[in-house]
Amino acid sequence: MLDIYIYLDAIKDIDYAISKYDVPYMPKKFPLEYPIGKDMDIFVSQADFNKIIDITTNFFNLYKSKFTIKIIKKINNFKLRLENNNKLHYQIDITVNDNLIKNKTFKINFYVLSLENELIVRTNEVKKHPNKLHHKLWINNYNLKKKVK
Repeated sequence: MLDIYIYLDAIKDIDYAISKYDVPYMPKKFPLEYPIGKDMDIFVSQADFNKIIDITTNFFNLYKSKFTIKIIKKINNFKLRLENNNKLHYQIDITVNDNLIKNKTFKINFYVLSLENELIVRTNEVKKHPNKLHHKLWINNYNLKKKVK
């Protein structure tokens, strides 16, 4: 329903990176397919924060005939929720963090955090949400690979 591929193309000139891209529920064909009921976590530079908010808002307003759009804006954080019958369809969660987006890696048509910075994010996730075992498994897998090298 949503064209996440085109959205990511629309933000290609923004200094950003996606986090938690390789989670178990992420479709193998992402961004051509996306996990319904989940979100995309994006870290962005302070300089590009307002620009990505504008692009995100304009892009997803194209879907307002199919979804209710809710926006939650705080200092250095912006969430755009697309809901259907009061249920989350998809959410874009954008947070300012200039340090985490350093050394980002390019995938298909989007950027992801470096492994080192992804490890920081996942470690924080485990502390905040210990029940999310997939983050703990990711950390263990990453640490194992790191020791093998």
